Amino acid sequence: AAAAAGVPEARLVDLALYAPQWASPVEEALGWPGLADGVLWLHAHTKDRQWSVDAELRDSWAAQTAERTPLSADDLVDGAVDVDWFRRAHAALGADRWAVLHKAAKHASSGTGHRRAQLYAGAMLGTLTPGELRSKVTGQRDQDAVRALGLLPLPAGDTEREAATADRYAVLRAFEQGSKAFGAQRQASERTAARIGVANLARTAGYPDPLRFTW
Repeated sequence: AAAAAGVPEARLVDLALYAPQWASPVEEALGWPGLADGVLWLHAHTKDRQWSVDAELRDSWAAQTAERTPLSADDLVDGAVDVDWFRRAHAALGADRWAVLHKAAKHASSGTGHRRAQLYAGAMLGTLTPGELRSKVTGQRDQDAVRALGLLPLPAGDTEREAATADRYAVLRAFEQGSKAFGAQRQASERTAARIGVANLARTAGYPDPLRFTW
């Protein structure tokens, strides 16, 4: 029906992002394996949760997300990232189709919450540099940059990989220590950002859990 009506591919992707319950039919119509997976990843990692949709639909989206990630809903809201899920979805779609999805991400929120998911994806794809994120962390104390720092790809060589991992871990701990200069509410939010940043770094480095990574 979409083909007969001449609906452009990009508009169907907009539909899938706006109403994830249509993501699987859109995936079939376009013949884009991994589309529904990518749509749900973007929704799960978007900050905005102010959706005017029925509770039944919310529950359905939550159930589909839970099938794809071991991370809790609370951790996802806090900014935790399922790195493996992203890699699966991106590999299935390919760079060109992911770019279409990335552009349509604005339909996954009623405000600017989708930018967090875009930031995370950009970090994992290497379109952001360590210097850019480090500057935002140390200069602007940007909490989403703190979360994203641990998602940057690590070097291939063992020595370089260890050094980069240790360096990013040190930046995150320094940020956490610096939160002591602020009031209780900001301290709490910055510590949460640092905790999530370390957890994201642990997953990127291939550790099964943040505690083992920290040790």
